[in-house]
Amino acid sequence: MNSYSEMFEDIVNYDDEDFVENPEKLKNIVVSFRDAAGAMDSFLLMHGYEGNVDDADAKRKFIEKVFLDRGMKPSREIKEFYRKNERLSADKGIELCFAFGLSLSETQEFFRKILLIRGLDLHTINGISYYFCLKNNFTFDEASRIISEIKSVSADDKDITEIFYTSRIKDDVDGFKSSDELIAYLNENISQFKKNNRTARKNILFLWKDLISEKNGKNLLEREREILSKYAYENSEDWGSINLEYRADAISYQTYLQFFGYDLSKGRKIQKAFNKERTINDILKDNEFFRIEAEKEFPTRSSLINIFEDKNVKNETYRKWLILLSFYRFWVKEVVNTTGDEGYFEAEKDDNLRSIEDMNRYLIESGYPELYAGNPYDWFFMYSNMSADPLSTFRQIFGIIYENKEAEIDRLCGENTGEL
Repeated sequence: MNSYSEMFEDIVNYDDEDFVENPEKLKNIVVSFRDAAGAMDSFLLMHGYEGNVDDADAKRKFIEKVFLDRGMKPSREIKEFYRKNERLSADKGIELCFAFGLSLSETQEFFRKILLIRGLDLHTINGISYYFCLKNNFTFDEASRIISEIKSVSADDKDITEIFYTSRIKDDVDGFKSSDELIAYLNENISQFKKNNRTARKNILFLWKDLISEKNGKNLLEREREILSKYAYENSEDWGSINLEYRADAISYQTYLQFFGYDLSKGRKIQKAFNKERTINDILKDNEFFRIEAEKEFPTRSSLINIFEDKNVKNETYRKWLILLSFYRFWVKEVVNTTGDEGYFEAEKDDNLRSIEDMNRYLIESGYPELYAGNPYDWFFMYSNMSADPLSTFRQIFGIIYENKEAEIDRLCGENTGEL
């Protein structure tokens, strides 16, 4: 697992890879990310498996024995893992962590590096119970007992007047010594667990508000659009000429496209080709320059609006929006404040490191794992972040992703208008 991580961390350190001139380099990196089975193989080898790594049946039997030795019964999802080659769900992943006797920190790393998802959500009854038992070296059976003792969250529960954010819950739970204390706490505050991702939503609202707040009559998004119009996209119909409305509870298609460096003409072609909502997800699907793990819960306009409206949104969607918004906000501030008269921007080395720290701060504060270079989605941001012009590098990568689908987009646009 270490050599895998180190390989992608080395690439992140920006060793003059020129993806614009040679996109094959980017493709080679994308195919190098390990799949679910490859990630699990590395975990098993680090935890006692000595058989043939290509023998799926032997690996299944090894996992089953680990469970049985711990007095646990492996679920069908775990038994069939190597046949399906799909990453385990969070619930089954936590069962495996208990079976292998992982510590709390090892469990968090397992979710971060093997499953590539959030581990223990402290705004859910299950997440808190597992966290408490791992921290105190209690068994999976004890965690299950705690969960069974908690009354169900009901829509009729009294609305809360004070929100318990993740840090508050963690501090409270860390102070408990017995399961009974935790059970009493959860039952007393059950209304706090009607919704999760309170801190993540608060941080996303803050980041968005900072982007749309005006300074000298214009916000950060508008100021960057002027730069894009003047220097980067001189022939585009989109940048600088359209007056957009910026609201705290909505995001326009043009603004969404701006994150990735796509002008409105590209956005319209994508929408026309796939007859879908105004998003870019369809060009990511089955794209050899984009991994399925990065595609899963990729940020969309509708998911951000759902966050604004406090609707139920998946954990991975929150995490990916946190990364995208914090990355963009950090660098757009630098760009609009330091771009020279010729449109040239170059990041300071300390800023590259500060941006990584900034993204990780929002993730950790929101209860999510920090960036990991072996995660295909994270890697795009980490690699771009260490370049001389992070926003441009990020957009160049997404330019390659678009170009790889451009022939299909043109074909579909022709079919949808009869112009073949």
